[in-house]
Amino acid sequence: MTGAIVIFAADPVRGQIILKSLQQNGLDALLNDKTVNAENILINSVPSVVILDTKDFFSKDLGFLKSSSHLLSEAALIVLADSSGTMTDEFEDLSNTQYLPDPLDTGLIVSRVKEILSSGERKDSLEDDLKHLLDLE
Repeated sequence: MTGAIVIFAADPVRGQIILKSLQQNGLDALLNDKTVNAENILINSVPSVVILDTKDFFSKDLGFLKSSSHLLSEAALIVLADSSGTMTDEFEDLSNTQYLPDPLDTGLIVSRVKEILSSGERKDSLEDDLKHLLDLE
């Protein structure tokens, strides 16, 4: 399921708001309220985008990020955090991380996800065009 979007949100209301806003814009996503099986979820879904709402997660809950960093190397991580900037050190090892200071700005979340997914499609299209042009197919 390449191109998947995975949402980790401990607050069920906020998670549903994010999920519904993505669905209303034609994007399917998988919502998880716990990080206990996060590594299995990441292995099975092979996400292009991981959205992490940090509200109600403790630092220990986010330990999966370090143990799963190899699974997140190709995925974009969107961190929804209150403006206080708490827990930003948890994500310092992940290179493709974007922080959104307003965690419930669904318009911004959707536009970032679409931007990420379309840049991946353009990259694939460019590679295919070059292979065809160079007659490498």
